Amino acid sequence: MLKPENSSIEYIKSMAERFGAEKFLLFGSCFKIPEEEANDIDLVVYGLDPLAHWDLMAEFSILSFASKQFVDLLRLRLETKVCLM
Repeated sequence: MLKPENSSIEYIKSMAERFGAEKFLLFGSCFKIPEEEANDIDLVVYGLDPLAHWDLMAEFSILSFASKQFVDLLRLRLETKVCLM
């Protein structure tokens, strides 16, 4: 876990909001099974500028290395259309 006192997903969302993210979309194994059983956390964030995205990824890399729970973070612009299947 990245942050034992909270859900890792909630902690990741709060960090992303501090970097300017506006919306989130959880996908992958963590969407289907409890996060404790998932290999990683896959999250799409909307509203980050490119530099904030890389700064946030650097923060997650440090946390992931320490906690052994990895974060895959994809950045999309708000106007990007997503087709969910």
